[in-house]
Amino acid sequence: MKTQAFLLGLWCVICALTATSASATLIGRDLSNQASVGLISYQNAFTDAFGSSSDGTQIYRRGAGSIPLVFLDDSLASANDSLGIIKAADTAPFFGLVDTTNPDNLSGDVNAIWQFDINGFNQLSLAIDIAAMGDFEPSDIFSIEYQLDGGAWQLMLSGTADNAGQQTYQLENGNTTTLDDPMAVSGVNLTNSFTSFSQMIVNTGSTLGIRISANTNGGTEAIAFRNITVNGTALSASPVEVPEPSYLAAGILLLMSVSRIRQLKP
Repeated sequence: MKTQAFLLGLWCVICALTATSASATLIGRDLSNQASVGLISYQNAFTDAFGSSSDGTQIYRRGAGSIPLVFLDDSLASANDSLGIIKAADTAPFFGLVDTTNPDNLSGDVNAIWQFDINGFNQLSLAIDIAAMGDFEPSDIFSIEYQLDGGAWQLMLSGTADNAGQQTYQLENGNTTTLDDPMAVSGVNLTNSFTSFSQMIVNTGSTLGIRISANTNGGTEAIAFRNITVNGTALSASPVEVPEPSYLAAGILLLMSVSRIRQLKP
């Protein structure tokens, strides 16, 4: 019995040692409190392009420069504040969109592009956190797309106003604000708390482009993005060959038979 138990344990150890799998690795990150990872470039022709302090299409950080007030939840300091996404102690960067249709940009169309190095990785996944607050109009839209090696842009997700709905938003001091026509993604209404969205990317390449495009019109309707992350599996991570279970079983049965024969000998 001791021999059989030992051989069974040995089989389990062999299986555990030979059955390995590659794990996902963080290969891209931006708009985070942590250092950027794999970022090749960030392009945005609309940074500081608008004359009004209430309009914006760029990366912001609380405590670092001017930020349109609609993004800031200052309800702890002012009980009358009824709008805001970024709480008082939140100093992480975010990409913000508000009132892109303005005298400095009559078309309203804006976009920003991130490029990440993904060379040597496949089985990619892209994730981003999004928050929004306001009474949006049907013309208020945004989209997130990705491209590989400068190829065609592929849609990850898009946001449009839910003009038949309402959304209640909670501020940091506990007060709530209910507004019509919230921004929605795939039928899910966004709130002033960040929600994470992700997408698997089937193919691979050397570079991954991510583009946020939008067209909005209103100084009290804000959309914010942060925590762009790209994960992938290293192409060099080849799994160890696992012996066929039938061969393992046959080998162990043979050892058990030999052990049994030895026990039967006088």
